[in-house]
Amino acid sequence: MKVCWLHESTSLEGALRELGFSKSSLKKTGLKRSVLNRVINKKSLVEIPEELFNKGLINPKYSGPLTPKIIEEKKELLALSKPSFIHCHPLNYFEGNNLLSFLREKKYFPYLEVNRKNYDRGLLYRIDYETSGLCLLTKSQSLYEEFRENHHEARKIYLAVVRGNYQASNELIHEISTSGSIVSVVESGKTVKIQILDKSFYEEHNLSLLKISLEGGARHQIRVQLSHSGYPLLGDELYGGEKGSFFGLHCLNYEWRDFSFSDSSFDINQFLTS
Repeated sequence: MKVCWLHESTSLEGALRELGFSKSSLKKTGLKRSVLNRVINKKSLVEIPEELFNKGLINPKYSGPLTPKIIEEKKELLALSKPSFIHCHPLNYFEGNNLLSFLREKKYFPYLEVNRKNYDRGLLYRIDYETSGLCLLTKSQSLYEEFRENHHEARKIYLAVVRGNYQASNELIHEISTSGSIVSVVESGKTVKIQILDKSFYEEHNLSLLKISLEGGARHQIRVQLSHSGYPLLGDELYGGEKGSFFGLHCLNYEWRDFSFSDSSFDINQFLTS
């Protein structure tokens, strides 16, 4: 997009800043300093990069490797099944590998009208890019705000696949630090807990399938707690797991107050035959 600059001469960066674009948003465009320093004379044309022009919008073309599935739409809530290696939401307009671009392409517009100042829109919570399973959105701004204030009341169940016959404790409590890209167990940090509700051992393949209740929901919590206990998730190379075609973590169930949703799409056979 091009606009005619009617103010006094300035740099491209100065012009874009006057139009309301922040330093951080300019940095994310990847424009070189020589380009940002280019002089913009009065009455000359200023070309606004597409990413800036579309800042805050959701790309209408989904480009993920696998297609998400709508599980259920109930009252003001939408439940989706997210495949592995797909983001929950984009960080900029050009990212199409995310659930929200899928929803925009499928014209589920009301869920993109909530929380419009942020890219996560009506998402009630996020799961990792690698993790598959249940994601919930709302089209109600009031429900979104109420949930965010009281999300600690939620009960979350996950399925996890690890190498070996799981023999660690059925209740794992650790202190963790979430500063940095890798979460670590520390002597004094945030206290987190998971409970192993059920486990199945596939002796022929030397794999265990764990059913886990998650309390808290810190970033990478299940991943780092299982790894620290000697059982990293299959496919989770970041925390010491074996390289694999599939990632061994799936969000199975989510309960909060009077609603409950499940994603039963997980198939252990994909790990047993890979």
